[in-house]
Amino acid sequence: AKALGKRLRIKGRFQS
Repeated sequence: AKALGKRLRIKGRFQS
């Protein structure tokens, strides 16, 4: 889920 990683990255949930 690359697209999800970018969205969660903004919330600081996924630090991929």
